[in-house]
Amino acid sequence: SNLSAANYTIKVKDNLENEKSWSSNPVILTQPAQIVISNIETTQPLCPESINGEIFITASGGTGTLQFSVNNGSTWNGSPHFSSLEAGEYHIKIKDANGCIVSYTGNPAIITDPISPSIDEITIIQPECPNGKGSIYIVVSGAPQNLMYSIEQARTWQTSAVFENLDPGR
Repeated sequence: SNLSAANYTIKVKDNLENEKSWSSNPVILTQPAQIVISNIETTQPLCPESINGEIFITASGGTGTLQFSVNNGSTWNGSPHFSSLEAGEYHIKIKDANGCIVSYTGNPAIITDPISPSIDEITIIQPECPNGKGSIYIVVSGAPQNLMYSIEQARTWQTSAVFENLDPGR
């Protein structure tokens, strides 16, 4: 054991210095294929605090069937696809049938919660006259584009943060 990959000539010798070579010399020890991690793909959660992040590992090489871990080798999975992940750091390792383990050089893979919108300000314009119309203006920060807004307990939605021509008491 502990021999490097190389060609070896096998001989035996007795106490009278008689040598005998093995007829099938040389014996060749080969290096198994190295495990290669070619890609780590992460899918970020769709909503803050949701548990739907994913990691997909692309790897090859090694000996036999590969096993995959996203928790630094605490547990192993026969599939390179990990789903239902919450935001956090994931330390990826891959193990082959010989027990050889390779760590992803880009560790940790990171699943990040998207930024939640923050309602910074609401401006209410009251009607100026009886039977007049009012307005509500919403100022939001920290969120991606394409937000929808509602002032009717989420019954209806619109793309504008401006609600005008509102009847009093609504």
